[in-house]
Amino acid sequence: MTAALLCALVVSMTFVPLLGYYIQRPPKRKELTVEEKRQRGFYGFYNRLVGRAIQHRWLVLAGSFVFLLIGGLVASHLKQQFFPEDVQYWFYLDIWLPNDVPLTATNDAAVKAEQVVRHVVESSAKTISKQESGKHLLTSMTSFIGVADRVSGFPSLRKLPKRTMHKSLFR
Repeated sequence: MTAALLCALVVSMTFVPLLGYYIQRPPKRKELTVEEKRQRGFYGFYNRLVGRAIQHRWLVLAGSFVFLLIGGLVASHLKQQFFPEDVQYWFYLDIWLPNDVPLTATNDAAVKAEQVVRHVVESSAKTISKQESGKHLLTSMTSFIGVADRVSGFPSLRKLPKRTMHKSLFR
């Protein structure tokens, strides 16, 4: 403990004043006054621009309305829908089971859900007109069975029981 205090004393008496000497030196060139800054550089340009805008405030107001009108005209010609129409005809089916259910139970629930979907598709195929009967209503079915993790950013929540889940993608 004594050695730490002595080291702190040596650093505070030598190193800190040395840093202060090099960091707090006066600048090599004289700093410009506020009046000189208002005449030169970007600050001078901005000062002149704002001064002229204040002198011609009605012209600036009219110009801002012109920009607003141009923006409104451009916005009126934009499409209202930014995302194209979805012609993929996909839908998802999520099945969440209680905590700590084995994956075999999740798989059984997934198989049962897929059977229900197939039954609904087959029963609706009978009501479709003859023109659309050549099209398949269900072309593919993909299932993902696993464990859903809680908020992964909190390590203390990783110890909580995880929920089993099933996700199906139908097309």
